[in-house]
Amino acid sequence: MESVIEWLGSILTDGKQSKLGYNRELWPDDSCGWREIYDFGWVPLKDGRGYLLPLSSRQNAVNALKLYIPQNFTARIAKRLLTETLKWGVAQLLLPKVCVLVRHDVPPKDRNQILLVEHVREVLGFRDSSFAVSLGTPGPQRKPVLMVISDKGASMAYVKIGWNEQTRRLVENEKHALEVLRGHAFEYGILPRVLHSGEWHGKSLLVIEPFAMHVRHCKRSRLGTLHVQFLTEVAKRTSVMQEFMQSVFFLRLMSGLNTIRGDISSHELRVLETSLDLLTSRFGSAELPWVWRLGDFTPWNTGVDMNQNRVQAIDLEYAQDKSVPGWDIFHFLSSSFNGNIDQLCAIYSANRRMLPYFRSIDIAPESIPWLYVAYLLDLWIMWALMWKAYSKPKSPEAIKTFRKHLVLMETLTERIKSKGGGCPL
Repeated sequence: MESVIEWLGSILTDGKQSKLGYNRELWPDDSCGWREIYDFGWVPLKDGRGYLLPLSSRQNAVNALKLYIPQNFTARIAKRLLTETLKWGVAQLLLPKVCVLVRHDVPPKDRNQILLVEHVREVLGFRDSSFAVSLGTPGPQRKPVLMVISDKGASMAYVKIGWNEQTRRLVENEKHALEVLRGHAFEYGILPRVLHSGEWHGKSLLVIEPFAMHVRHCKRSRLGTLHVQFLTEVAKRTSVMQEFMQSVFFLRLMSGLNTIRGDISSHELRVLETSLDLLTSRFGSAELPWVWRLGDFTPWNTGVDMNQNRVQAIDLEYAQDKSVPGWDIFHFLSSSFNGNIDQLCAIYSANRRMLPYFRSIDIAPESIPWLYVAYLLDLWIMWALMWKAYSKPKSPEAIKTFRKHLVLMETLTERIKSKGGGCPL
């Protein structure tokens, strides 16, 4: 806990006239020159993520749980139980405590210079507000997200914070993607509006509007008609025709593979190169429509607004133009993949509703398995580049994910080579 709080404190405070404290017994009292201005209950998760919930009111603590979108049935039950204990004030007594401390001699009007949240409140004009914090997912691109909450408990804004080179790049990328894609005014999709962007003491800030996510807790592999209609809109409005081996996508793959070549095993390199050779032999000089991808289009990052009959999508940090057609569809379907190739085939067989997407951009159905290999190759190389820049050993969970997707890539490549087509569609 100590290392995480120190990391978060280095982002949210100046570390001199303000800081984060933990374990109430260790907090300095007023006689030491410090004053407590916010306090939180810390909710740690097994995977290393965590959330700071405001203790200013029960309602604010409950509403702050909107930051946490559970990804499976067990997590949804746990969130429901936590919600009930927060409503009754029980969880507040049991959770580890974290507070924001400022020096006594710092006047309130100057706190925006030493506390990031005070800067945000001033910029947005949200004076009567509290905030919650998501600590992000451990790994090379971990970053905190603030949720600004009104005095009545309503969500007012989300603040994404880029604190190092990698996370600043993600924040800037999401800002650019939202500005470009919101300009298309999609009929079947809704993307968040940017309320503010800027910097604070070398950190990049992206403030986006909140909207109530109507997440459907059905089978993850369930790709709805609205999802396909929205992604079809994105593809048709943003597609650019380029020859495969002259495309920006292909050049990115080649550059990325060359960059990580010395950092991966000979087996991993062989699988990647075999997959790339398969793609070049299939598409070669053929022209393909390269499209914008949203980048993290998953069941927990999407919802359906039934009143407007539109898909809601958040987290566009990995959005990118000139990506392989179908990237977001493949990513959505793969979110339920547990390493069983037969399960993946069943998913694809059950999702014929994705075929109109490919037909709308003149992609023949028999090309879909190859495009899925292109997605896997792109995703694997992107992950490898992230960890290379991180300069720290991969976590056990990351190693498991790398292996799982490499096996999938290798299996699909071999099936395509032997049968001419991978999983039945």
